Amino acid sequence: MSTVQESLSHLQKQMGSTIGSKGVVLQELPRIPTGIFELDLAMGGGFPVGRISMVYGTESSGKTTLAYLTMASVQKLGKEAVFVDIEGTFDPMWATHCGVDVSKVYVLSPSTAEQASDIIESMLYADDVGIVVLDSIAAMMTQNEIESESTKQIPGGASLLATKLIKKATVAINANRKQSVHPIFLGINQIRHKIGMMYGDPETMPGGNALKFHSTLVVRLHGKKKVDKAIHPTLPAYATMSATVKKNKIPITALTCEYQLALMPYNGLSIGQSDSWKLVQTLLRQENMLVKGLKGWEFDGAVYQTLNEIRDLYYGSADQRKHIQQKVIDAVKVSGAINTEHDDPED
Repeated sequence: MSTVQESLSHLQKQMGSTIGSKGVVLQELPRIPTGIFELDLAMGGGFPVGRISMVYGTESSGKTTLAYLTMASVQKLGKEAVFVDIEGTFDPMWATHCGVDVSKVYVLSPSTAEQASDIIESMLYADDVGIVVLDSIAAMMTQNEIESESTKQIPGGASLLATKLIKKATVAINANRKQSVHPIFLGINQIRHKIGMMYGDPETMPGGNALKFHSTLVVRLHGKKKVDKAIHPTLPAYATMSATVKKNKIPITALTCEYQLALMPYNGLSIGQSDSWKLVQTLLRQENMLVKGLKGWEFDGAVYQTLNEIRDLYYGSADQRKHIQQKVIDAVKVSGAINTEHDDPED
């Protein structure tokens, strides 16, 4: 007979020290922000590194835009971004507007689901990979489906391949984690409805249930584009968006959030930004990081006469905005409360 510690020591000799150890260090999982503050706040900081995440929704709900914004954040950290484009719809112009350096992004266009699975597995084993995006799971088609007649049904073909893909991705991410490399695998999916269902949630995702089981974070997006003739006579200027966290294996701060996503520059906002200052200001006051003093508004060790000065500081620099947003998210995660019912303060 042997103790658990003796068994562990034996396993570590056989399989290496990375197999595990006794005790767990409490450490918050790093996140990659999307740049949309309301969504990052709800998700606890962004998409978790070294994990699988899924984004799904109806058409024009901002799924690919969200992927582009996350890829841009990954590139700013000096990591490589890979876009597996099954649909053949990668838009370099829109990706550039969202902050992606398209000259450095890897865009791969597999012909079959089998090729996509092998590509994703290979890329997730790379030492310098930061994110691999799959657009989209619903568009994957197996070799058998391509070669068979259009009238012939292959039950479960896509689900079996998606299950194999997600298992391979899980193994690759776990292997890279032991080498201190933490890529994100972000899968984009669509909405399907269960036929004849009268009770419960009729929505489902193509690819089977394995995708949801293996994902750390599953986000459902809703969106509707809006035309503002004061900004452009015909093209949508922004989209009213909402997101629902359907599953999380990591700490989050909210299950739902709403925001307006800029689709063209207006009111000082860039494409892919939301007008988040009002919410940020409210949460800063809630966490006592923004306080009205005798000489003005005290914030981050400085005193400002008006809130507009702090707002200009917030929107004046992307780095400063990111710094303030992260401070707010960290504080809210500790306090565990989001109260947006403060009255607008007088300037």
